[in-house]
Amino acid sequence: MRYGLMDIGSNTIHAVVYEQDSQKWKKILSEKEYAELVSYVENRRLTRDGIDRLCQAVEHLGRIFQALPCEKVIYFGTSALRALENGNEVLEQVKTQTGAEIVVISGKEEAFYDYISLKQYLKQSAALGLDLGGGSGQLFYYENDRLTESSSYEIGCLRLYNNHVSGVLPTGKERSAICRQVRGELQSGPDFSRYDTDTLYVMGGTGRACARLYQSLQGQGKQEGGSRITVAQLKELAATIQELGLNGVRIINRLFPERLCSIMPGLLAILTVAEYTGVKQVCIIKEGIREGFLYAVTQKVE
Repeated sequence: MRYGLMDIGSNTIHAVVYEQDSQKWKKILSEKEYAELVSYVENRRLTRDGIDRLCQAVEHLGRIFQALPCEKVIYFGTSALRALENGNEVLEQVKTQTGAEIVVISGKEEAFYDYISLKQYLKQSAALGLDLGGGSGQLFYYENDRLTESSSYEIGCLRLYNNHVSGVLPTGKERSAICRQVRGELQSGPDFSRYDTDTLYVMGGTGRACARLYQSLQGQGKQEGGSRITVAQLKELAATIQELGLNGVRIINRLFPERLCSIMPGLLAILTVAEYTGVKQVCIIKEGIREGFLYAVTQKVE
């Protein structure tokens, strides 16, 4: 059996083809575009240019589902689409132009699929997780194989950049503003600091980029089984990039030019969440919402 998923996020749009092999899903083809949809949102409405960009990306990426025909193809959207005042208009335009019917999932649903993904990856009965995207971040805790608490916050890396940063890297004042917004969002929700855990499991492309940046500066190779970074090391990484100035920009641009502007706000968001929850380290993993969504849909998990 072969499934196609298109994950329409605030920063990145991913199209992935999965094939079932011995009851396990294997990724056989993946393509992505950095559409930065959240940058096209004005007064809670996706602009005409934003709609055109979305249609263009969906149409282009959808070709992989034609190259590798799938039994079922699902399109789902997250933060960039769910808070739009003209959301229905956007979805109708995409359907008319591309034929794709996008299912927009809530922040609660997004956190649930993140939980399913993390539980399948860790194979342990309890964990604290964060999925940080371009528009939002989902923080959740599960225990005894049950989602205990979850909340979705508008603390995505690209959203934070657009809200606070005027240049490439944030200034000291802008860094403080980013951290204040993240802390304020966290304080408005559940108290995740009450859970006795020393590790925050981070999902999403921003977290993986932070891990790669840290490893590059430390002269390390890619770590198997998840990259573990202490909170003290995260602080040091943020300070080092800021101190490097233009050289820091060059390093980021060499590693992942598409994240040149968003990685520092993302790093500051992860660091702020880690400090707020009182963990000692973060573990950055490759699995994310798509794996959880696929498992939930095919196994009919509710």
